[in-house]
Amino acid sequence: PLSDVPSGIPSGIPGLSRRSPLSPQAEQRPGRPQEPTPNGPLPSGAPGASHAPRPKAPEVPQRVSHEQFRAALQMVVDPGDPRSYLDNFIKIGEGSTGVVCIATVRGSGKLVAVKKMDLRKQQRRELLFNEVVIMRDHQHENVVEMYNSYLVGDELWVVMEFLEGGALTDISLVGTPYWMAPELISRLPYGPEVDIWSLGVMVIEMVDGEPPYFNEPPLKAMKLIRDNLPPRLKNGHKVSPSLKGFLERMLVRDPAQRASAPELLRHPFLGVAGPPACIVPLMRQHRLR
Repeated sequence: PLSDVPSGIPSGIPGLSRRSPLSPQAEQRPGRPQEPTPNGPLPSGAPGASHAPRPKAPEVPQRVSHEQFRAALQMVVDPGDPRSYLDNFIKIGEGSTGVVCIATVRGSGKLVAVKKMDLRKQQRRELLFNEVVIMRDHQHENVVEMYNSYLVGDELWVVMEFLEGGALTDISLVGTPYWMAPELISRLPYGPEVDIWSLGVMVIEMVDGEPPYFNEPPLKAMKLIRDNLPPRLKNGHKVSPSLKGFLERMLVRDPAQRASAPELLRHPFLGVAGPPACIVPLMRQHRLR
């Protein structure tokens, strides 16, 4: 698996699709705009180009030669060379087993991601094979789209939906621990009660300007949350008794004693809530600071 490639796409090995949104014949997902129909027939091997139905994927023995594995993989990928319809390859990520590029579909200008994996560098090639088959045969709107797969020399090239959100490795977890419930940090069984705790921490953040232990490193903050009594407001003198009571119902170490969402909705503090318009003057005042 190409787990160390900062590509902004899942680290699992992608597969190929029997349909492709790059072609005019492609079946569209709900809510996705129909791609414009390019002029002329698609080149052989391009996404959406017609070819005979693939046979059931053969089983790959655990120990096979490179040539045997390549021959088995050849049976489940698309024929042709993606360079026949893709231009402007730009590398955006690199790992120990391959690279990820963006490329442009000739004619439409659509951007796609192309994951190139060196077959000889895969530590567990059977996983690569299995995931190609699984992702080819199973699609879901919440999973990055796999368009096609090709063998180019000794590399597996996978043409995928390009996600513009950047690399997943750029999304840091720093800060998240400050809102975590004690049972979550302790790796105990947990349920929706952890969200109630996080809501309580968010209330503290709204009043004090930051969550508890925010000046501590994340690991130390997690230990303090796990071992200490529930946090309290630094500026408790500035809030009403009703808000203090509301907060105390959320920041309870025992999840069974923590208030549920319906209970919080019935709390007197929320009973005095004003209309959304009341926040507008406060926002204007803040902007003038």
